[in-house]
Amino acid sequence: MTGTPDAIVLAAAFREGRILLTLDKGIANVIQHPVHTHGGVVLFRPGMSGRASVVQFIRSRLADLLLCELANHVTVVSDRRIRIR
Repeated sequence: MTGTPDAIVLAAAFREGRILLTLDKGIANVIQHPVHTHGGVVLFRPGMSGRASVVQFIRSRLADLLLCELANHVTVVSDRRIRIR
């Protein structure tokens, strides 16, 4: 869905009962996209760039992330912590 407006991506995930995993800060903006308009968003904020580094970052945080309540929340995953809004 590259290039698709954020609202359409969120609506598609919501219809399918999915939680959206993303690197896009804009789609995790709770002012533009309040939590009641989607089923949940996980925003990954790795401290490094490059595909291999990002994949490694996500894999390293995945076990902790899966212990969190992700549905109907915006969850921000950084190097230091996991923050749920």
